[in-house]
Amino acid sequence: MAALSFPTFLRKIKTTAFIVSMVAPLESLHREYRINRKNNLLKIQYNGQTCKLRRALNDRFDPERRIKIISSIRFERKHIYTKAEQRTKYLGKIYLRQRADFVDTGVDFIVQIPKELEPYIAEIEAMTKYYRLASKRFKIEII
Repeated sequence: MAALSFPTFLRKIKTTAFIVSMVAPLESLHREYRINRKNNLLKIQYNGQTCKLRRALNDRFDPERRIKIISSIRFERKHIYTKAEQRTKYLGKIYLRQRADFVDTGVDFIVQIPKELEPYIAEIEAMTKYYRLASKRFKIEII
């Protein structure tokens, strides 16, 4: 392209090769700049809102839009008393839960992904960490 801007009487083989070799690094930098700019413009379209985060994850990993973000389920802890406390408590059915499922140590939202996307779990986690608010905790669940 740069050789075309030269006058026709200067367009010799050696001159054209010299001009192309001088301009090639600039063209490469310009191409990288345009790709980087396009990626940055895509990144700023999303943020930590639930709907936008879900859209970003689905756009990147699942065109069928099966990735969901739900509020975490928060359970109250049930306490078992010792004999020394001399209190009885009927616990009923107790389900074993993970530490993150309780109110005081839980997560703020859960990212549900289909089984087919399990190989991409590290990338999904990284993207979720990038867009979430700093104070929010999350858990990735495979459904």
